[in-house]
Amino acid sequence: MAKTSVDKLVSLILEEIKGRLSPDKPVFLSSWGDVMKFFSIGAPEQAQEIEMGEMANIKKIPRKLDTPLKLNINELDQSQSTALPKIVSLDPDTNEFVEDVIIGDEVITMPNGVEVLKFFNYGEEEKLDRAKKVSAYVVLPENIFYKHPPRNVKMGTKYVPTNLNIEPEGESEEERDARLKKLARQNEAYAKKYVIYPSINNFFSRRDILNRLDVSLVPETWAGPLRTERTTNKEIRFHFGGNGKAINIEFYAVRDLSSIEEALDEILKTRMDIEDGADVENRQRKRSSTKPREYANYIYTRGGNWDAIQRIYDEENFKQAGEYTRILKLLKQNIQKGQMGLNTFSKLVIDGDVSGNDYILRGKFDCTLNYRTVEKGTGNKAGEIVPPLYAEIRRALPPEVRNDPDFSIRKNKNFFGTRDGEGIFADLMKKLGDEMMTKINPDEVLNKIMTLLIPTNVSRDFLPSED
Repeated sequence: MAKTSVDKLVSLILEEIKGRLSPDKPVFLSSWGDVMKFFSIGAPEQAQEIEMGEMANIKKIPRKLDTPLKLNINELDQSQSTALPKIVSLDPDTNEFVEDVIIGDEVITMPNGVEVLKFFNYGEEEKLDRAKKVSAYVVLPENIFYKHPPRNVKMGTKYVPTNLNIEPEGESEEERDARLKKLARQNEAYAKKYVIYPSINNFFSRRDILNRLDVSLVPETWAGPLRTERTTNKEIRFHFGGNGKAINIEFYAVRDLSSIEEALDEILKTRMDIEDGADVENRQRKRSSTKPREYANYIYTRGGNWDAIQRIYDEENFKQAGEYTRILKLLKQNIQKGQMGLNTFSKLVIDGDVSGNDYILRGKFDCTLNYRTVEKGTGNKAGEIVPPLYAEIRRALPPEVRNDPDFSIRKNKNFFGTRDGEGIFADLMKKLGDEMMTKINPDEVLNKIMTLLIPTNVSRDFLPSED
């Protein structure tokens, strides 16, 4: 029997693959392995192994779409799709989660020219706050995207991203506005992804910081789209330094507790765990929650801003607010079913700007306490649970950028911060951490809670039973 070379066999297989048509409807595939199986051609066993190996070598380097593709799960071909989990996508335009809609802006071109949409599904995590995302894929029919040559160096079709800083010939005013807006979004996204978010989240991953905050019932303000408010209905609220020298950002977090008894038990249990040497993961700490709509405008939204105190409204207020949203079944006005009796709300504020030949970056962290009273079911503000904490870093600008009118994080990553924990942002968080360790006194917090939340002031529904 004549022997067939591997190259010849692979060539024959790829010729057959190229003859495969794209599906008539989008096909959901839950993993890259399922994508490879979908494009298999039923060749003999040896050929099948070579083909799968060839598919495995496809570099999953997606090209970016100008506009995210949105597909409702009702559009999928259920007969060819793998088992469909709960689908929840993050809409990049609103920073809100959307259920039963696939949203993605990354496309991988297979050897036969058929395009596969890569997206992130948040629906397989019980709590959206944890922002755990799973990569999934959708095989696209031709009537959505026409085929493009594979992005391959050998074929001379290597993907080269468009430089949005360069004005194309014959660009209209409308096209120019769209290009600059897209560039601005990319710059802000870069600043968040590569500098701000890593600096803050690395800080709140420190064991000593989480121990000090947890034993004081202070929620940690992780950085992420659900913990800030990029835009309101009327204006851009914050600037992340991607397009200019000025930075002004805020991140929020809450910790909800059902009763004064639970609050005190939580403090004492955490103290014992820390004294016994239990690590952050081993003691099964509770991650802080999000608090949306800090700056919503009443005219443009139903209910306006959502105060942290609304999370401890009683059951009657929860029912009056309408309980759940119609489609996503989210809690209306962020009321926690009327089951919470007190909470703490923390805010991290960071602002920065150039001053002379220096850059000044400032941080403030504070935390307040709310509890439900006997007289009313809408809660009461009890004031600060810890003193406000402040930190400031002043650093000389590199000589080569002192007169740069476009000084920004995007253009000066090493100055502002790197993933290795260097830069002015990381230094600010370290200094703020020193303030936390020095000025947050767990004993004072315990005494304050016991003083503020005395039985005569707290709703009887949330007091320890007399049994």
